[in-house]
Formats: sequence, structure tokens, C-alpha cells
Amino acid sequence: MPHRCAFGCKNTNSGVVMHMFPNPKRFPEHFHAWVSLLGGKFGKLSDHEIYLRKRICDIHFTDAHKNRYKRLNALAMPTLYLPGNIGKITKIANSGISGSEPAIPAVIPPLHDTNTGEPNHIPSTAAVLSEHNYSAISRTSRNMLSKAVPLNYQCMQMKPLHYKMKIMHNKICCLRKKVQCFKERFAATQKLCNNLAFRHVTKNMTKAAQLFAHMQLQSTKKPKETVREKEVSDRLCTLIFDEMSITPQIMYNAQKDTLEGFASNKESAFADHVLVFMVKGVISNFKQPVAYYFTNSLNKITLKNIIKSVIEHTLETGLIITSTVCDQSPVNVGAITELINETRASYLRRNKNWNKDMFRVKNQNIIPLYDTPHLIKGIRNNIITKDLIYTIDGQEKIIKWEYFQLVYNADKSYKELRLLNKLTEAHVIPEKINKMRVKSATQLFSHSVAVVTEHLTARGDLPNECRQLIDFILLLDNLFDSLNVSSLSVENGKIYKGPIKRNSPHHQLWQKAKEILKTTKYIKKVRFGDKTRLTETIAPSITNLIKTVEGIESLWKLLSRKYGIDAMLTRNFNQDPIENFFGNIRSYGVRNIAPNTVSFEGAFKALMINNYSEPHSSGANCEEDHNECLQSLDFFLKDKNIITPDIPDTNDTIHFNSEICFDQSNEIDAGQSNYVCGWVLKRCLKFIIKGCQHCKQTLFENDISNDNNSYIYAKEYMNKKWLCYPNKEVESYFKEIQNMTTSFLKKNVPKTGLKKNIVLFLDILSDCPFKCVEHKNKLKTYFINMTINVLVYSWCRSVNRILSGKLTVKDEDDEVKIAAQNYFNKHKNYKNRK
Repeated sequence: MPHRCAFGCKNTNSGVVMHMFPNPKRFPEHFHAWVSLLGGKFGKLSDHEIYLRKRICDIHFTDAHKNRYKRLNALAMPTLYLPGNIGKITKIANSGISGSEPAIPAVIPPLHDTNTGEPNHIPSTAAVLSEHNYSAISRTSRNMLSKAVPLNYQCMQMKPLHYKMKIMHNKICCLRKKVQCFKERFAATQKLCNNLAFRHVTKNMTKAAQLFAHMQLQSTKKPKETVREKEVSDRLCTLIFDEMSITPQIMYNAQKDTLEGFASNKESAFADHVLVFMVKGVISNFKQPVAYYFTNSLNKITLKNIIKSVIEHTLETGLIITSTVCDQSPVNVGAITELINETRASYLRRNKNWNKDMFRVKNQNIIPLYDTPHLIKGIRNNIITKDLIYTIDGQEKIIKWEYFQLVYNADKSYKELRLLNKLTEAHVIPEKINKMRVKSATQLFSHSVAVVTEHLTARGDLPNECRQLIDFILLLDNLFDSLNVSSLSVENGKIYKGPIKRNSPHHQLWQKAKEILKTTKYIKKVRFGDKTRLTETIAPSITNLIKTVEGIESLWKLLSRKYGIDAMLTRNFNQDPIENFFGNIRSYGVRNIAPNTVSFEGAFKALMINNYSEPHSSGANCEEDHNECLQSLDFFLKDKNIITPDIPDTNDTIHFNSEICFDQSNEIDAGQSNYVCGWVLKRCLKFIIKGCQHCKQTLFENDISNDNNSYIYAKEYMNKKWLCYPNKEVESYFKEIQNMTTSFLKKNVPKTGLKKNIVLFLDILSDCPFKCVEHKNKLKTYFINMTINVLVYSWCRSVNRILSGKLTVKDEDDEVKIAAQNYFNKHKNYKNRK
């Protein structure tokens, strides 16, 4: 909206220049002088509002007040056509003639300060005019003033200093802003740390874990508030899920007293994959990971139950899930089929029919889709080993992999200036093909390959059999474009890259594609003894591509009819967001293509806090997405009413193993137990005992004649006596803890509360050798905790070495180590192939 002059001028010329008021913070006297000339026109507007909203037109200023390009100088004052002569303004504005002589302003009482100052602080109009009427000073006087102060050599030397002072002033301003920002963040952190409930819940956690625990407790509530503020169309989303391979390793978390690294679906199995669920907006540009599970050999029934649970919890937040997207692994396809069959069975029990390829959860219809890039890769990979037959316009055609090689060789003969410069041997030679790369498949099924095939066949450079490639390549190229739409405009003349609309050409393409794909079959040569037979098969890639096309059609009908969506982008229904998230996980901090469970959780939390700030990899197997987090975590610092609920300790289960051994171990001891016991005592001496002489006399051995301490004596440097020699009572107590811990780890090892169970049995069955009244309780707790931690960490290290093949066990009575050896023996050939 154009600004109007504050004096009320009725300017009709569109080219009249409007001037802002002086900045009230930098030039307060000048600003209030301008305001005083306007009388009481501004009412209760603040200085800042006047500065932003009000303007004065150019006709109120003389030429002496202006610099080049009609800009005002620093001392300009509106002196022409003030309220006393306001009637003349309209005529002059319309005629485009500006006066040259300043008019005598009418006597206007000064305004009160619009902030909190007193009226005495505002100079009168006459005083300001006489003080700032720079144009009234004659040019001769100005020349005399300038000559009175000549620039000498010292002034010339001050110029570099003036420049440095200016730079320093800017740096000071930046530092002041940083200090202010730090003060705000520090105040928010103090508010968080002073929360009594937060301190009670996180008293045993590290500082970083405490902050993230506070965020996690609120993350299930805050998205509900965020979603409620969105419109219905912005709540529409699709649920994407996929697995990422991880390194099987066992880690002990002493803070939580848990063994991490086991699968969620099988307590005794090592986790070698992580299943991640993510919601992606259909209309809004957001993505949000909602759950992850560590898995091992996941089956379709377990996956079906997990999908239902995730959908139910996501729907409770207010989001509307319209579809699911996954790859075509047998487990995923089986789980989706089970969900559809379960919905069909529930309808049959109510004497109703269900003929749709979708399932229902909490009365919400959900359409299953498969990732289009994976389907294109699957079709290409099947053609490498099998011939493909399809029917178009009543003619049956066959595609062989040799045809693609003929096209490549014919184009390669043109040397440097080729028609298909993107194709390489990595596209057509099976041994060099990277079967996981989407680009190598889509570049082969492209419009350029179809055109070049037609062109070279017409020239006679290719046999006529290669023409059978053209129709199928064009079909897959157009189909991939229509299922990967990312723009609301048509790019490069490819009409199927435009958005899906009511009358767009995509609908005719999909009908034609379904007819052709339903006739598509693969022919494979199978040998029976000396004979070779041809067998027809239908690859899952073709079947799932048909289901995906039908699902996109159903999804368009749902969005357009029920939610009033007039344009749909189909790239919102593929796995690119979750693939990019996996890439961020692998590249977070350092390059780690197969993180373990602990490093995955750490990277997952960091990316959630940083809003996926990792850069997109140039060699990634998917397109870059610019989605933002559905719920950022800045509300933890901004919200003043966050309450952290208490977390009850549900770990009350006591794991009892009937085969626990309380006797002394028969294992050979060459002094390693006493050496570790001495290290634990060294820690106790530093943090608990300190200068207590009673503890030193009752815990340490002064006589080195004990054979079990001979290794410690041999290990110690003669010129620095710093190792600790435990006495026989402490040595016996340490071995009791060692035997108890080893017995718990050998069979039916508890995944949670391991240390808690060991301490419980030790309190009942063992006698504490610590006699000092002042330090007994603290020393006992610290000694037991440190000993158990060392033993469990050592056990985890041995298990991880077995899993990686660095250690081999045969005659072990440890169930976990035997399982680790069996896992390595089963998967070592697969690792060698990779």
C-alpha cells in the first residue's frame, strides 16, 4: 500500500518522492522537530511506529536540503507549505512545480514525547529551524569556515586511525550482540537446571544425557500442540519405513545399567539392522522420524504389529496418514499383505466386502505404496538375467540384454562426439554394473536411449530387433517421470514431470501403463539334465509397480475429493527423505557406513537437535530433499511452563540363575585379578579414601611376599612406586565379585538391571572387608561398581571381537559368546563378498 504524506497532501502524481522521518534513536532532536511541525496528528503512536509508517512528501523541502538523486541531507527540515498554507499544496503537487522560497511556518505547540520523556526535552520549532537552517548560511561564510581549519599533516595521519576505529566499533557491536544472545541462552539453561523434577529424574545421567532426556519427555506432547495449529491439508502425511544395516556389537551402559546391542524383536539376538519410521508431509514441506527399532531377521508378523503400533501413535498426534512407502523386500511385501488381509477379514466378519488394495487402522484408510526407484532397479536387474516379453497394440515384443549392449557399442563407435555420452560400461556390462545405483537404471531407461535407438536403427547401424526396446523404454521413462514429480511447472518440455491435476495427461499414461505391465513376463532358461527349457515368471517388480500406479490413482482421488487438493507432487511418496536421513547418520562426525547401536542413537539424537543440518552427499543414491523438521527443539529454551514428570523405576525384576557359582573359580590366575583389584583400589584411594590411614592399613598389603602380588611387583617401575598391593581379604572379596559377575554373564544374562542383581546377591552372600566407619558404605559401593564395570566392559569387548572375527572360541560355556561365534560363522562369507 503506498504511503501518504503526513501533512495530508492529496498528491495525484505517482512519481512524488516520499521521505522517511529521521531515526528517533540516532537523531532524537531532529526527529522530534519534524514531529512538532505536524501538530497533534499522530495521537498515541510511538516514535518507532511513526518512523516506520509515516512519510513526508518531497514538496515540503527546499533544493538546498537535497543532495543528488533527491535524497535529503542530514540537516533537512520540512519548511515549505506547512499547515498554514496547506491549501496550496495540491495545486503545486499536480503541476509538478516546487517552491524555492521557504514559507513561514505557523505557530504550532510542541507535541509531548511519545515515549516517556518530559515536554521540556523537546526543542521548539523556531529554535530547531534557526539551529539547523543550514541553507541560510551563505556560501562565503561556509568557505571561510572551511579555510579557517586547514588540513595539516597530522590530520592526514589520522585517516588510517579513523578507519581502524570504525572497524573496531563494528566488532564491538557484534560482540555486544553475542553477549546478549549468550545471556539469554544461559538464563534459559539455568531455568532448566533449577527444575526439581528434572534434577530428580536425571541425577545419575551425564550432562548431555540429562538435556536430551528432558527433550524426549516433552517430544511426545509438543508435536500435538504444533499439529493442532496446522490446517487439515498441512496435517496430511505419508509414513515411510526402511531398514539400515548396523554393526552388531554389545555395549554396557553403566548409567542405565543395561546391555545395549541386542535386537528389539529377539532379546537373545544381536541387532544387525535398525528399522526407522518417518512421516513426510504431503502438502507441507516437513519430515520427522517417529520411531526406530533394532532388529535381527525381522519377520512379516512382527513387522505388521510394529507398523500398526506406529500408525496408531502417530494418528494420536493429529497427523493424518494417507499412505505408507517402503521398498519391495519380501518382509515388507508380506507385512503389507497381512495388513490388507486383516482388514478384509474384519469386513467379512461383519458381512461386508473389501476389494481395495489398502488397509485400515483406527478407521483411517491407508494406501500402501512401493518406492519407485527401487522398482525401476528391480526391472533392470531382472532383464540382465532374463528376457522380457510385453504386448503393446496387440503386438508381442521381446527385450534382451544384448540389445542394450548393441546400442552402446554402436554409439561408442562415434568416438568422442557421442549421442549417449552418459552411458558407460558400468551401464551395460553385468560384471561392472552397480545394481544398487538408481542412476544407472534410470539413465538406461531414458528418452535419449529410445531416440538414439530409433535413429541408429533407421540408419542401419543397429538390427531391427533393437526397435523392440523403444516402446518399453519410453513407457518406463514417462512412468518414472509421472511417479517422481517434484515441481509445479513442466520442466524441459517433459509433460509428465508436471504436477498431477484433474485433467493432466498422467491419468491416460497410467491406464496405458497398467495394460502393458499386466502383459509383461520374464522368460528364463532352466536346465533339466541335458535339456534346456524356457519358463515364464512374473517378477515382483512388475507386480508392485502396478500396485503403486493403482495406489497413486487412489491417493489422487482421496486428496482431490476429500481434502480439496488441486495439484499433487508424487515425489512426496518415495523413500528419498529417509535415505537422506540414513546418509546423515553415516556421515555424522566421521564417516561410518555401519554404526553400532550406540553410535546410531547418538547420531540420531544429534540430527534431531540440529534439524538435519548435515550436508547432502554428492554421491548419494537419492535426490536431495529440503524438508524441515516437523517440530524443532527450540521450545525447550523458549517455553516457560515446561514440567518434567517423574519417571518411575520399573526395573524391579530380579533375574535368578540357578547355576550361579559362589565358589572360587577354577580358572588359572597368573596375578591378573590382583592387578585389576589394585587398579580399583587406586581409584578408591583417589576418590574415596584419600588420606585416611585406617583404610590404608586395612586394605593394602605391606608385605610383598604374597605370590598373587608378584605380577604387580614385576610390573612396577623401581624409580616410581605407585601401584597398589591388595591384601588377602580384599583379594578374596574381589574374586567373589568376579565369580558372581561371570556367573551372571554366562547364561540368561539380564539385559537390564545387571549390576542391580549382582549387588543384591553380593549383599546377601558375601562379607564386606571394609572396616572404616567413616568410609565403609561409600567405599563398598564404589568398589563394587568399579569392579563390575571393569568385568562387564571386558566381557563386552571379548564378545565384540568374536563378532568381528578377531577372536575365536570353541569350548566355551558362555551362551552369548557361543551365539557370537555362530553369528560370525554364518555371516562371514557375506562380509567377504561385500
